[in-house]
Amino acid sequence: MIEEIVEEIKERLKERGVEVETFEIESRLRLLMEEYGVPEDEAVRSVTNYFLKDIYVDRKDETPEEVKIKDIKEEGRHVTIKGKILTLWESRHEAISQIGLIGDETGVIKFTKWKSSNLPDLEVDRVYVVENAVTDFWQGRYNIKLNRNTRITEIDEDIEVMSENISYTGVFVKIHDGSGVIHRCIQCNRSVIDGECQEHGRVATNPDLRIKAVMDDGRSVQDVLIRRELTERLAAASLEEIISEDIDVLRRIEEALIGKYFVAEGREVGRYLIVENLKQIDEVPYDEAEQLIYEAEQI
Repeated sequence: MIEEIVEEIKERLKERGVEVETFEIESRLRLLMEEYGVPEDEAVRSVTNYFLKDIYVDRKDETPEEVKIKDIKEEGRHVTIKGKILTLWESRHEAISQIGLIGDETGVIKFTKWKSSNLPDLEVDRVYVVENAVTDFWQGRYNIKLNRNTRITEIDEDIEVMSENISYTGVFVKIHDGSGVIHRCIQCNRSVIDGECQEHGRVATNPDLRIKAVMDDGRSVQDVLIRRELTERLAAASLEEIISEDIDVLRRIEEALIGKYFVAEGREVGRYLIVENLKQIDEVPYDEAEQLIYEAEQI
């Protein structure tokens, strides 16, 4: 059935002079109908309009403006930035090539690169000049989209990136091993396994509490690390109470997080978001999800 609808959409677009690969139409259609439960008629309308907008954007005659990340304060602008790749997240959508964070001396911004843009892959800790990216605004923050008109050039220099808090909105889908009560080396504060510190061997330890988990926003996944104070609040018990009363803290954490939507705010360190603030929200409604995928992420 999906295949027939895809062909219908492809024919409609062809009549308007728009040529689109079958897999691009199908991936977007399946996302709306199968993952978001959108009615067929509405999904067809959304996908058709998306590709018509795509062609319009590609034909816009606009000279990109070279800017610093902190100066991106308007959506729909064509910009050029020079920045360092800080993080690459695993993408769950087959049409997305890469998604991550790029930063310069003034700030950090999220970027999305689609497979159909045919751009080279970016690598963490490398510096690039990204020409003709398109700015967008979603969930209170600006981001950039790398489309088929974007040009990427790697340059041989380093950038000292300004550190700032970022936010990630999604559902908690997994609690990693190494969560709950752990023990840390009294000399280096690293977590130890079976009383053995990788640096100092068998040592005395201090107890600690943390959560290592995975969040999913429907397009990418993000590893998060929640430290003791926030974990105690989620577990509704202090570390001392958990130890003395032998509380099943992992069960409490799973009940508090798994399957629920949160906004996590904090600092990006390696592949982890070190969470400083965590706020539960209702599930992202369909109209916002559609806007995110089909309008905000124009190719």
